[in-house]
Amino acid sequence: MLKSLARSVSSSADGLLGPAALLLRPVQFLVYLLVGLLPRDPEWWLFGSWSGHREADSPRAMFHYVNEHHSREVRPTWITADRSIERRMRAEGFDCRYRWSPSGIWAAVRAGVYVFDGLTRDINHWLSNGATLVNLRHGTGVKKVERAIDTPSHRLYRLFHGRWWERLFWGLAIPWHLPKPDMSIASSRLHAKFARESMQIPISDVHVTGLPRHDIMFEPDRLSYLTASERAARTALVDDPKPAFLFLPTFRDLGGSLDWAALNDAALGADVSIHVKLHIVDENRGMAGPEDLDPYPALHWVPPDADPVTLYPHATGLISDYSSASFDMMLLGKPVIYFLPDHDDFLAGRSLHLPLEEVSPGPDCRDHNELSTALRAHRLGELDGFAEEYDRVVDMFFDHRDGKNRERVFQMIVSGVS
Repeated sequence: MLKSLARSVSSSADGLLGPAALLLRPVQFLVYLLVGLLPRDPEWWLFGSWSGHREADSPRAMFHYVNEHHSREVRPTWITADRSIERRMRAEGFDCRYRWSPSGIWAAVRAGVYVFDGLTRDINHWLSNGATLVNLRHGTGVKKVERAIDTPSHRLYRLFHGRWWERLFWGLAIPWHLPKPDMSIASSRLHAKFARESMQIPISDVHVTGLPRHDIMFEPDRLSYLTASERAARTALVDDPKPAFLFLPTFRDLGGSLDWAALNDAALGADVSIHVKLHIVDENRGMAGPEDLDPYPALHWVPPDADPVTLYPHATGLISDYSSASFDMMLLGKPVIYFLPDHDDFLAGRSLHLPLEEVSPGPDCRDHNELSTALRAHRLGELDGFAEEYDRVVDMFFDHRDGKNRERVFQMIVSGVS
């Protein structure tokens, strides 16, 4: 009976407010209230990311760090909504549980700490009430998210700032956006201000620890927990005979498409390779797959579920836009080229904490010809003119560059639950 109920709940619990979820919502909210009355073990920490569908980013870095250095002090468990992740991680010897399995449910109602990178949904929203919530955030960036979104047409604006009936509807549809974390982190004091605006929590609850995901970029040869797709993508970058640029565009709220032929021509014109990694949200919307790049010899597919921090050290540089990926790459001192063909349309639907030109120390390309010119400039060693701006932006966004972000985060959580 428990398994049957779990299957029913899992089929609708993580989607928007469709017919099945509508019927389940009263039960789900009742469960949410009741689990808040249960005792929890403060030494049992659950980790999850990307709505349970990836093992990635700072929760991943922290999970492996705790397993390696602090497993006698706390009990780390990874929670996933993907059976293949569960099988792989269990085969590697880690405690990983499927979200709606009996053991996953037990962990979700008993563990005292939830460590995630976005929302309680990353682990199990409906069973999270009463746990200490630790938001490690997706990355360092200037795009407004969650409560800071000020575009009236955006559903999150309507959830947090809309009319009462809009707030009610979206609160029923996507309730995992509502809980505020007990602790969050930032990479700098400026980044902490963005966190406060996004989550509307006291600045004292935002700790400038640095992001755990950044530590592992400086020890790429020590990583023993790469997935098969990450190993393949890393090998493709290392073995590429041409300068290999990663292309990581952020996702578009309204979807969209990319001109693969023009991107291929830009790369050929500069005699470089472009390794394309779409945001997993866009990949799920069917924007592209490996076969879409087959006709284009200068373009190479990177699986969207690959954790980009495992790839940055092996790339020549980065092509990106409003994504936090550009700030990641700055830590490594590698060139960043900003490709913004939909600049006006994007900013009409999503605003930024700061004007992009203030925090983008690299060529600003608005079409594929400008992109090819910037890539050729790299080949000719002509991007050095951005060095001063590069250093200024790094100082703005990174207070710590010592490889000890994970330890600071661990101590933050221990202090917060003790």
